[in-house]
Amino acid sequence: MNQKRLCLLTLLLTPALALFSQTSVPTSWNCDAQPPVGWTHNWQISGSTQFYTSSQQVCEGSAAARLDATNESITVNTSSQPGRVVYNIIGTGTSGSWQGTFTIQESVDGASWNTLKTYGNAQLPFSPACNYDSVLVTNTNVRYVRFFFSSKTSGYNVAIDDIRVREPLHTNPKLKIEENASVISNGGYASPVSSPVATPVNMSFTLRNASQANLTLAGISFSGTNASDFSIVSPSFPLSIPAQGTQVLTIQFTPGGASTRNAKFTITSDDAYGDALYTVNLYGVGGNYATAPGSASNLNFPINKTYRTIVSFSNTTVDYYGGYLVLRSEGAPVNTWPSNGTNYQVGETIGNAKVVYNDKGDVSSTSFWPRWVLANTTYHFAVVPYNGGGSPVVSYQTNNVLTGSVNTPASMASPTKYASIDPLSGTLITDLHNLINPHSSVFYSNYRPTIIDGFYTRDTFVVQGANTFNKVFNCSYSSAPILFNQPFDFTATGTSREHTFPHSWMPTFPANAPEKPEYNDQHHLYPTLQSNVNEARCNYPLGEVVT
Repeated sequence: MNQKRLCLLTLLLTPALALFSQTSVPTSWNCDAQPPVGWTHNWQISGSTQFYTSSQQVCEGSAAARLDATNESITVNTSSQPGRVVYNIIGTGTSGSWQGTFTIQESVDGASWNTLKTYGNAQLPFSPACNYDSVLVTNTNVRYVRFFFSSKTSGYNVAIDDIRVREPLHTNPKLKIEENASVISNGGYASPVSSPVATPVNMSFTLRNASQANLTLAGISFSGTNASDFSIVSPSFPLSIPAQGTQVLTIQFTPGGASTRNAKFTITSDDAYGDALYTVNLYGVGGNYATAPGSASNLNFPINKTYRTIVSFSNTTVDYYGGYLVLRSEGAPVNTWPSNGTNYQVGETIGNAKVVYNDKGDVSSTSFWPRWVLANTTYHFAVVPYNGGGSPVVSYQTNNVLTGSVNTPASMASPTKYASIDPLSGTLITDLHNLINPHSSVFYSNYRPTIIDGFYTRDTFVVQGANTFNKVFNCSYSSAPILFNQPFDFTATGTSREHTFPHSWMPTFPANAPEKPEYNDQHHLYPTLQSNVNEARCNYPLGEVVT
């Protein structure tokens, strides 16, 4: 048998660009981790550092994208014409003023580029970390915007953070209300704000005229349970905002009591697109933490199998920023509750337990499948509702926590589907065909959702430099942990689908272009690290065999 032929055990993966046309293209990137699907960060022309993590370069979140060589870039892909693209940009350098040429470009096809804005010598600040700027795309055929290092001068780099794509300009007056460069939709919520009781603190918003006409704002009013806690500082109404112009709105919050304080403000304008009455909900907190919610109820496990369990519970009432944190421990009851003021992610450890669910839940009840359930194991669960999540005011209900446990079966239930099949019958093939007909083909290309996502992946929370990973599985050969964030990508993780039955031995070879029936059997495929494990193994035996 040809040794080289047997070594071809790695499958050819569909190019990523083929996937982008099948999915919704994102409209923002906080630059804390890898870019979203459809966007690219070309950073490896020089150096090995993808992100800045210092507060000198990071405006929002934990990291900023680093560009440190000529031709390095960030490319934004949109599914329709973008409008204004907002971003944070600063230069980095050791002395004097920033040197080099950096451009923001647009493209119809991703190949030919037109320059929208150029930053030359001394035109990028070194500080502060938050230096928002924007470009306006007016060509209706544009689908790409690129941040491009046209010419690097030694010693000077660029940090990009918090990229956001807005819709195109409207012809008639259009009001947009923003907070921290993010649009708050009509009826949406502002970020939580807190202050000691009776101590004022200001909230800042941007009123943007997203049109080519003048926008007139007639007035602003406050309403809601704690409306008297909020007042306007500036500007004075009525007022007019010119085409594409902005106006800063400052609101003062003076808590009249402790815990959550709710209100809303409404701006009346001549917006021509359904937002003439534009309302934003305000979420204030007097003191340190929001009002804690009530307790969940009726914890049960409607499905409990050897390697899969459903957890279900009835919801209580949580606020807009509220949700449910579910903890799971193995062998012994959960011994530690979450701390007020601390936000947790799925995969994080709290005491002897791990967070297996963190979400708002459904309307009246919540059901979910926790990952990584093993046979013959006792799992203990605790359901902890919270209000004010995602902010320092988060408050957990820990006085009456809903708890419960489940024991997974030691062995699978006896199979019954094939009980009617006689393996010695002369009609075995026909009988099997009739039993499973009609059936669905699950080709190798489905391996990620069916095997990686559905079986191997476990929740985790690991910080490595500027990157935070929340999913992990182990290489089947080396047991090395493979960390990633969903969606899983073979190229980004350096992994492959390893055949234990070589592709070249299949009746049809090659069987992958297009996928043939042989490419339906996923049971003999295992995820492995490619370059330093799978390639080294080649077609050598899996283990020592003695006869």
